[in-house]
Amino acid sequence: MESELGVKLFDRSTHHTALTTAGRELLPLARQLVTEFDTLSARVNKPSSGLDVRLTVPDVLSRAQRRRVSRVIDELSDLFTIRLRQSPSVAMEVELIDATTDLALCHMPTNHPQLVDRLVWASELDVVVDARRVLGRVDITAAELRDLSFLRGPRHWDLRSNQHFSDLRERGIQIEPDVRYSDVSGMLLLLRHAPLFALIPRDSEVREVIESEEISLLPISDLSMKITTSCIRRSSDVHLDPLIDALAASMSP
Repeated sequence: MESELGVKLFDRSTHHTALTTAGRELLPLARQLVTEFDTLSARVNKPSSGLDVRLTVPDVLSRAQRRRVSRVIDELSDLFTIRLRQSPSVAMEVELIDATTDLALCHMPTNHPQLVDRLVWASELDVVVDARRVLGRVDITAAELRDLSFLRGPRHWDLRSNQHFSDLRERGIQIEPDVRYSDVSGMLLLLRHAPLFALIPRDSEVREVIESEEISLLPISDLSMKITTSCIRRSSDVHLDPLIDALAASMSP
């Protein structure tokens, strides 16, 4: 060390070797190095905080879904370090294939050969309509909806809603071709002033915001339509199955 530093650290001129002034100045640093070296083994052998997983969530998650996802993230924190992000369901398949995300909670199932999905949640859709059109009603029939047109939401919802469009058309219900809503306030204003109806999940907390004397939310008595949530991963990522199992179990009725 003396040759490396170019400084004399020990005085060897006497019977007992002693530290020089420079040696005494380096002594605290030497003690610190020894202490840190002693803890090196423990640092190296410390368990990792868990496998990094990029989890993408969609819009229109209910309060119950959010709470259950959060609980799983907390309970499996020793196994997985979850990095959350949000994306439209329509974009998730491409993100998984391009490996920009690892796991997706998606409102659209997939049949892509590189991907595997599992249904974890389903919620019935209810009609949102101006209360003046359904006074005193507790439900509505598909035939009654023929007097109205279905009001679509944001354009990126269309692919996930294709089955709903087909179900409505089969019952003779028209899809409004030109007008859409992009948020709740726009939806309410449009419903108030045109012969339209919208659909929202039965477990959506938006119900608490919009249900009023002016707006009614009614089940369709003779037509069942649901919004589903699936867990999708790449086919090769079988190591994510414990996380998917936990998410599915937490969301089961």
